Amino acid sequence: MRYCRKVLSFAAAGYVKLPCVASFHIKQPCIIRSFPNGNINLSFSETTERSMSSFDREETNHQASQDQSQNDFNSAAADEPKNDSIEPKPVRKTHTMTVCMVPPPSYVQVWQSVSSMRELLRDPGLFRWPPHVNLLYPFVDLEAMTEQDEEEGAKQDKTSSRLEETVGRLRAATQEISPFSVSLNAFGTFGGRNRGVLWLYPDSGTIRAKEGESSDSILLPLMELHAKLEVQFPMCQDLSHKGGGGKFSPHMTLSHFENLTDALAAQAMLEENFVLDELSFLMDRIYLLQRKGDGGQFHRVAEIYLGSNNYANNQGFEIHQTPLPFPGMPTTEVDWVYQERMALKKRRNWSGNNRGSRKNRRGRRRDDGPRVPDTPEEIERKRTERRLKRERLAQEQSDQDKDSIHS
Repeated sequence: MRYCRKVLSFAAAGYVKLPCVASFHIKQPCIIRSFPNGNINLSFSETTERSMSSFDREETNHQASQDQSQNDFNSAAADEPKNDSIEPKPVRKTHTMTVCMVPPPSYVQVWQSVSSMRELLRDPGLFRWPPHVNLLYPFVDLEAMTEQDEEEGAKQDKTSSRLEETVGRLRAATQEISPFSVSLNAFGTFGGRNRGVLWLYPDSGTIRAKEGESSDSILLPLMELHAKLEVQFPMCQDLSHKGGGGKFSPHMTLSHFENLTDALAAQAMLEENFVLDELSFLMDRIYLLQRKGDGGQFHRVAEIYLGSNNYANNQGFEIHQTPLPFPGMPTTEVDWVYQERMALKKRRNWSGNNRGSRKNRRGRRRDDGPRVPDTPEEIERKRTERRLKRERLAQEQSDQDKDSIHS
């Protein structure tokens, strides 16, 4: 038995491979011979050798049975129908790309008037943004690379392919909408205690509902265009979710302010100094814009035309391999624009850090979407109500103080 214990100890230490020893009880003595090359030879009696040979045959048959089972499993797996559908990965969006409406540069009067307003209001986006109405923003990041793309080293080809596919989908939406007129004929504001925005309303026409037809079912051309774009890009419905009542609220931003009160004061000033009757243009295309870096300017990547008529080499769109700036845009960002942009960025960062605690307070209205500004009479009425309330509370506090003294 001492020989068997020695063999088992060698096997446990990994020096010899004895598949039979671990499960075969050896009751017969055996002789162990070691060789210079590290091999070990075991000599058994005839009876033990016969038993070992029988066990070897069983092990061989068992291994063959296992191999056959694995082959049967592989065959069954191969016969099963394959599901080639791949779970779609979330689309990456970026604020450096947008699909928007911009007055065509040929409408010089519109560009000059809107730019004058923005400069007078010290708009932080004067250098970055052209006069525009965002339709899909943020938009899909065409330069987002997968690990496979990076391994293949085909970034330029992949980006170009995505761009062509994206422009084709935009064209599928715009070809269903005929060109239409847009008038920037009214001011509007939205915001609250910590932010304010003054904007122009892009009116794309007035449509009266027919008898027996709900006016809610009628879409203005600009709203209809936006709806068709969202059908092509359902992952880019951010503007619809931000709008008041869950609806898209088109607006052309003129400037940002620290609060709504400042935005309303700026609106009153513009209404005294600017006439909006002449700010109209033909909307015959939309733009895919992109900027590079934090200090970059939005340039034209593609122009997608409206309607079924063929433009631009019978394709209905133009792709600029080298993005082009708009002719009426400044070529450099002057100091005051940069300072205003940094101040706005700081306010947004502060607001974002405190938004979680503010939005959960009871009774606090969220500042989502454009709001209709109050009339001067309504503002005066609210101020009078607040003043009377303060006077009433002060009087009640004074009466309580007098009662406590007399008591």
